[in-house]
Amino acid sequence: GYHWANMVYADGKIVTSSQDGVSAVIEASPTAFKKLATNTLPDKLFGSPAVSGGRIYFRGYGYLWAIGTK
Repeated sequence: GYHWANMVYADGKIVTSSQDGVSAVIEASPTAFKKLATNTLPDKLFGSPAVSGGRIYFRGYGYLWAIGTK
């Protein structure tokens, strides 16, 4: 999908998001690329992900998504 949001670094991982609702979690490594996960939300994502309090937030067209264990 089309990416225009900034990537976010948290807990040794990089998180990206695309406008079509797909986010990817990538291991932050200077020597190799390793995609850890790909997730899809049923919304269009606009803006950069934000991390706070053990959660990651995505601003969608219709919702604010909070994902985490807390």
